[in-house]
Amino acid sequence: MSNMRYYEYTNYSVLYKQTYWGNCSGCIPDGEIVANRNEFVKKHNIRSYRNSSTLPKKLCQHIYVMVDQDGNKKEMDKKMIRSFSHGVNDRMARDHAEYYSIKGSKGKQILSVFSMNASDEHHTTILDHGYTEDKPIYALGQRTYTKLIDY
Repeated sequence: MSNMRYYEYTNYSVLYKQTYWGNCSGCIPDGEIVANRNEFVKKHNIRSYRNSSTLPKKLCQHIYVMVDQDGNKKEMDKKMIRSFSHGVNDRMARDHAEYYSIKGSKGKQILSVFSMNASDEHHTTILDHGYTEDKPIYALGQRTYTKLIDY
């Protein structure tokens, strides 16, 4: 058992201290996940963590992966965007969502990130929504997806 929080194992403790993952404790995080998180910051030119409650509503149409009852890609309509709350059910059970500002973008780009146990069908739908698969940054058994969003 370790009393250290996960963020303390990374090279970017100030950044990851703000995340759910970073505040986990009780055991030592997997070394590959820590290495992936360190690489992630460099690869994506991360400036800072963004709390979901600070994101403009207009971004939600680009962040959420919406599907209909048959699992087909669905776009958010204007009514959904206006009534948006960060607890919206996008039917994809996106887990461990994190949002980051990008260096040099003057605050006009957000990297949307989430990890989940995605079936092959969900994986295809997520890619259809413009996300790309990245190295896992939450757990080795989960896929991590990223999407750079301009606003």
